[in-house]
Amino acid sequence: MTEMIRENARLPDLEAVLELDTEVRRIRTTKLIAVCGSTLTALYALVYFLLGWHAFALYSVFFVGWYVLVALLNSREMTRTAAVLLMAGAVVHVSLCVLFISADGGIQYFLLVVPPFSMMIIHSDDPGWLWTLSIGAVASLGVIEWIRPDHVAPYGAEASVALLSIIRSGTVVITGLFITGVVWRYYDDMRRARGRLEKAHARSESLLLNILPQVIATRLKAGNKLLADDHPQATVLFADIVGFTELSSRLDAAELVALLNEYFSAFDSLVDDLGLEKIKTIGDAYMVAGGVPTATEDHVDRTLRLAQEMHEKVAELNATLGQSLQLRIGLNCGPVTAGVIGKRKFIYDLWGDTVNVASRMESTGVVGRVQVSEAIVAAAGDGHDFESRGMVAVKGKGEMEVYLLA
Repeated sequence: MTEMIRENARLPDLEAVLELDTEVRRIRTTKLIAVCGSTLTALYALVYFLLGWHAFALYSVFFVGWYVLVALLNSREMTRTAAVLLMAGAVVHVSLCVLFISADGGIQYFLLVVPPFSMMIIHSDDPGWLWTLSIGAVASLGVIEWIRPDHVAPYGAEASVALLSIIRSGTVVITGLFITGVVWRYYDDMRRARGRLEKAHARSESLLLNILPQVIATRLKAGNKLLADDHPQATVLFADIVGFTELSSRLDAAELVALLNEYFSAFDSLVDDLGLEKIKTIGDAYMVAGGVPTATEDHVDRTLRLAQEMHEKVAELNATLGQSLQLRIGLNCGPVTAGVIGKRKFIYDLWGDTVNVASRMESTGVVGRVQVSEAIVAAAGDGHDFESRGMVAVKGKGEMEVYLLA
């Protein structure tokens, strides 16, 4: 049902947003690790060159090129390949270092970065690479530490204990800073991604609630595939802006829509204030219901108050906008069926004889007045006065006695 909501209401696909953010995070983190790795390796190459370990310096330069290649592949959208090559290169690079310099230099501790970094940058569809590289790095570190006391490397014989201690200490510090920096950046990206996701979710919720009542939207998101409710008592109001059709012939499209928006937005506010439910607009007609989707005992009184306030609001807007528009409003109450229909651009709508009669109350009504059925008069509270208009021919119903709200 969540997918139905997305498809029909064209809401932002939150899973797609999350996946996009995750992919962007992987790309950024891969680039950061590749840049840091090439920089650190270049610094070590310089140190080895100054120490006279030229062969090992050239070996390090090779891996500088390797990490630069990874960064280039990453920038060319070969992100999954780049991530695997980056971590595989790190395992090979660090492991082979021990063959050239004594493990007492602590170079092997760079293997500690492989498991957490692999989890950050290797795609979830490549779990084999993730576990192979992570377990391989940890296993290599364990073997190196196990054989370290007995291992004599070609360049280790040329290094003093003091120099190896300095290299070892520096490696520990750099490894810690490296892990901390990358993890912090990854965490910061996740925090920002969550913020973007929450904003996208809020926009989706806002859009959904502009289409459906909150109770109905909640039921849809909970998985209800068919929403149809019978309400034994509800009040239905139809309002039509008289003279708008003639006015539309004198205004261009932008002016027409802007003017209609002024009036309907004001009506929306009145509906919200009275706890009623706007159902839809049909051209320059406006439909509201009381007592749906949540039943209320005073739905008739609230809807009558809305009708009065709508007339007052139109007069107020006419004075402000220099217009002379008027409303024709009709009300009826009784049982209705309410639900959500459609596969595209679906809406929450009402059906039943009560709705039809309410529409006829408006179409046969009096400009500037509120016409109501006998059912409204019977259900209204003491705070409303009505005057009989007599019998009126109502399509599909024959002669009906109707009333005007005083």
